[in-house]
Amino acid sequence: MEERLERMEDMLANLIRMVGDMKREQLETRQEIKEMKQDISELKQDQKATREDIARLRLENEKHHTEISSRISSNELDHEHTWEKTVQNEREIAKLKKQFELIDFT
Repeated sequence: MEERLERMEDMLANLIRMVGDMKREQLETRQEIKEMKQDISELKQDQKATREDIARLRLENEKHHTEISSRISSNELDHEHTWEKTVQNEREIAKLKKQFELIDFT
């Protein structure tokens, strides 16, 4: 009978130890889950900030693109105008050369 009682005490002690171990593991798991949730929250905030940065960069790029396109267009118009003036001046120079050739300076 005493032997049986000792076995039951050992089994009870074993059971208590197992429950304690399970409780400790459960607490550790809860802590890990809490830390993971915090990490996820931080990642979401980082992701939101990154998206905002990307949106801001897109707006800036669009602004620069519009500005550069405008400058290129203006330069093209200036270039075209300069060529028109150059051609016009060359024609007038050619006319003046012909007129001076017709005039006899002797």
